[in-house]
Parts: sequence; C-alpha cells; structure tokens
Amino acid sequence: MTSTILTPHTVSSYDAALHELRTVVSQMGALAESQLTAALDALVERDVAGALGVVALDHRLDRLQEEAELSATTIFSRYSPLADDLREVMASLKIAGWLERVGDYAKNIAKRASTLAELPDAEGSAQLYELSSLAKHLLRTALAAYLDRDADLAREAVHGDAAVDAEYNRVFQSLISLTEADGRSAAGFVHLQFIAKNLERIADQATNIAEQVEFAITGEPVAGREKGDTSALGVGEV
Repeated sequence: MTSTILTPHTVSSYDAALHELRTVVSQMGALAESQLTAALDALVERDVAGALGVVALDHRLDRLQEEAELSATTIFSRYSPLADDLREVMASLKIAGWLERVGDYAKNIAKRASTLAELPDAEGSAQLYELSSLAKHLLRTALAAYLDRDADLAREAVHGDAAVDAEYNRVFQSLISLTEADGRSAAGFVHLQFIAKNLERIADQATNIAEQVEFAITGEPVAGREKGDTSALGVGEV
C-alpha cells in the first residue's frame, strides 16, 4: 500500500476525517443507549406507542453504521493509517457494528414489550430491573471509555460483564419458577425470558466495545473471557 505524504494540509484533512468517524460512532452510541432506555421504559409502562417508536427509529442506527463504514473506507484509501491510528479506525469500525446490534436487541425488546402490553400483567417485569440497570450501566461505561479514550474505564466495563451474567442466570431461573407457579401467565413469562436474553446480549456487545477500546489504546491483545450464561437459550433463539 502506498503511503500518503503528510503535508500540513493532508494532516489537517486526516484529523478531520478521524474526527468525523469518531463523531458518527459517538452518535451511534447515544442513539443505541436512548433506544435501549426507551424500550425498557415501554416495557415497564406497558406503552405500545413507545415500543413502536423504538422499532420505527431502528433504521437510523443502520444509516449511521453505513456512514461509519464509508468514513473508515475513506481514511483507509486516502491516508493509509498506521499503528495507533490504524487500531483506532479498526476499533471504531467494529464498535459501529456492535452498536448496530445493540439497536437490534433494543428493537427486539420493544417488540416484545408491545406484545406484553396486550397481555394480562403477570407482575414479572420487576424481575428484570437489576439486569436492565446492569446492562445499561455497562453500555454507558463502555461508551464513555471510547469517548474519553480511557483504558481503565474500558477494563472496568469488561470486568462488569460477570455481574450481568450472574444476574441473568438468576432472572432466567426465577422466570422458570414463576411460569411453573402461574401457568396462565406462561406466555408473558416466556417473552420476559427473551427480553432478559437480549439484555445479556447487549452487555456482551458493551464488553466487546470495551475490549476493543482497550486494545486500540494500549496495543495489547485482550485475553478472551469465559461466558457465565448457563441458560438454555442459544444465540439463534433470541
């Protein structure tokens, strides 16, 4: 690959291109977080209109991901970034993909929240309070690490994934028990189980983001982590 000769003008354009990429990914993070919050609010408030609003906005994350990909492609083709800059561009590109998935999971939660709003209230959504709080905190921490280029904050987010897995396993078992105790509300509890799984997957994406941030900053590969999810729900079932 041919290197670009860095004149003052080229450096200025390069910095602007990097800033544009960071801005798009930051916008994705803000939107993904707001979509998750809105989906969970719709669940708690049994708000069908709010849930449908989350579904309707999902396309914005898709468009922003396309912008991030275009921005990264432009940087690669024009400037041939190396070392720290190369890691940052690659990290931003991967993070954009994970944020798009967070949006998909938020959309899935909203769809099930809409369905649950039409079912008798089984009082099961309270089981998700701690899990949703942990998942939102993990996502917020990972995004802050990206925005601030903070490796310590990234490590904090990575370590927080274990608490999410433990809480998810507790919720899963609790919902099974509730289903067995109240068969009339079984359909609602099943929807809540899938919402819990989506929250656990969101935490996974947040952890991926945090690991990538740490690698982009330090250049040190992050050791793979073992998953603590012991439920029977597989990836393809969510």
